[in-house]
Amino acid sequence: MSGPERVVLRPFATPLPLGFLGLFVATASFAALQLSWVPAEQGQPLALAALLLTAPVQLVAVVLGFLACDPVAGTGAGVLVGTWAADGRAAARGCQPVRRPGLRARGRTGAGCAAHRPQGP
Repeated sequence: MSGPERVVLRPFATPLPLGFLGLFVATASFAALQLSWVPAEQGQPLALAALLLTAPVQLVAVVLGFLACDPVAGTGAGVLVGTWAADGRAAARGCQPVRRPGLRARGRTGAGCAAHRPQGP
């Protein structure tokens, strides 16, 4: 009888490229919408792309980041998955970001998702 077997986890590649792929899809989609390269009527399909493609891809990057013992990649992708999921959900429901006079540019952040209001008639 031999002693207990040691289990050795084999390291695998960083999940950052996977996280950046999801980030690219959402960022490019919303940027195209904000720059009027895409008509405003197409905003809901773009929001669904951010919600149904970006969020799951980045969620996989979170899991792989922590399994690879890379807390920076796991935490970074975790913040982004929450941000894009909330932003995609708000935009898919037809919410438009609050626009303030004098602001030339606005960023999409996790806190900025709370500044959405329903699109009224």
